[in-house]
Amino acid sequence: MRFKGDIIITDPCYICKEKELVGEYPKRDDYFIYGTDIEKYPDAVREVIDISKECSEMVKVLEQLDKALGHTDPEYRKKHPRTHFVSKIYEECNKKYKEALDEYYELNEDDWEKSNLGENMEVLGINTYISRDTLYGDWSCTTYNSDTKEKLGEFCADVGGVAVFLLDEVLKYNPDYDDHIAKPWTTTLIKDFDGEVNFEIIHDEVSVIGKGNINFETHQTGFYEKIRANSYFVDKWVAFRQKGMRPVLHGKVRKVDDSGLCMIRGKRAKIRFANVDDIIGIYDKKSDCYAVK
Repeated sequence: MRFKGDIIITDPCYICKEKELVGEYPKRDDYFIYGTDIEKYPDAVREVIDISKECSEMVKVLEQLDKALGHTDPEYRKKHPRTHFVSKIYEECNKKYKEALDEYYELNEDDWEKSNLGENMEVLGINTYISRDTLYGDWSCTTYNSDTKEKLGEFCADVGGVAVFLLDEVLKYNPDYDDHIAKPWTTTLIKDFDGEVNFEIIHDEVSVIGKGNINFETHQTGFYEKIRANSYFVDKWVAFRQKGMRPVLHGKVRKVDDSGLCMIRGKRAKIRFANVDDIIGIYDKKSDCYAVK
């Protein structure tokens, strides 16, 4: 990508303007007459999930988890099947609660969500940028002049993303943005840059490489959480369940550890952790994921 002007390197979540919330967030207790634990409903019945009806992606996830946990018996999943409770009363409560949530979220969709979690900044009027995930989740990096080895700045990731922007475009969208001044550890500022900037994978690390009147490169110099995103379903959209939460949650898998614990980024950049057993669907497209109710 060609850049000409002052550029910044940062996590795209820092760019987005905050939205003042309107309305009252729906309270679960107002909708679930017997509470949020489905097994407590009078008509609740435990059902076995037929593994033969699991999608191929879920079968692969379960196989990976079994391998990581040392389950070598090929019949393990048949002997220890996944189960869940079903309840018509609960589902009716859930339907009304979800309708209230959908209405609230529609009223309060912020710019982070509008931009598809930083992947489509054009909807915010920012057109000159590059953006991607970090591979490692949350990290900290240092930017160096490639010729002199001089340190040019630092930046970090809060929700596992890294991007390069023209500062003028960012300020036009968000005049209050000043992280490059007030929070320099979050943002590298390179003034009067004229050249090409791209991402490269070097020794299993994402590096930002600039070539032009100033040559620069970035190197990972710290971790907030050192968990390798080495699973094939990282960056997949998933629908999942969590006890005590709305029946179906949605988000994008940012990283996964060897035990199958996934870090999932959802609406309003909310981070949740879920085991693969909690995932009920894996999708390439956000729209397909959010269609699961």
